[in-house]
Amino acid sequence: MQENTKQTEFNPEAIVCDFLSQNPSFFLSHPEIFCHLEIPRQNRDRSRSIVDCQNELLRATLTTYEMREQEITQKALTEPTYAEFQNLFEFALKLLEATDDATLPYIVLAQYKKIFNTHLGMVRLWNVLPNFSFLDFASPVGQDIEQTISSMRGYYCGINEGDLVANWLQVPVEQTKSVLLVPLRRVQNEVFGFICLASSDIHHFDPFVKKGIVDKTALCAQATLKRLTQ
Repeated sequence: MQENTKQTEFNPEAIVCDFLSQNPSFFLSHPEIFCHLEIPRQNRDRSRSIVDCQNELLRATLTTYEMREQEITQKALTEPTYAEFQNLFEFALKLLEATDDATLPYIVLAQYKKIFNTHLGMVRLWNVLPNFSFLDFASPVGQDIEQTISSMRGYYCGINEGDLVANWLQVPVEQTKSVLLVPLRRVQNEVFGFICLASSDIHHFDPFVKKGIVDKTALCAQATLKRLTQ
């Protein structure tokens, strides 16, 4: 005689109900989930119940909190901290104190290394004035590189591949695993050079480096270094 067997069906609602029945305090320790629940109206005349109003208020509070968290995160990524403002102030002050224009690229590079905490970097300018053409920051990088950097829409911050930066800096490739490359632009958006920093730490210049501090240091560098070019 063949015995009939009944296959048990998977019922997620039953599992959830069983879990909540055995854990009645679940929503006390996970209020963020409760705020997203749809609680049925309890009034017979289909008016808004107290529970309905409370749940809606909780949802609004949670949404406001999440938006505030996003604003704080975005602000932290874009606005310089007090320490970074101090570094920017020192950067600008060093440039204003310079009495010899030929020293400006070296001051810029030293301040960039300090602000971004690295010891590897370089400044390159092209179309420099004749009285600066013999200095190392005027060393040619090649027309292809100039065109590539001129086509950049913003700075690059992240992992470095290849040995180009290592060749520029004359260091082993292992020391240039991540880079920050900042094009220098005139008011007309014409690129006249760039600043390049490197690190052996592949995460040192990650894509989440503060955009605000990069943009503001670039403004200082551009306003100063463009006077060295034609």
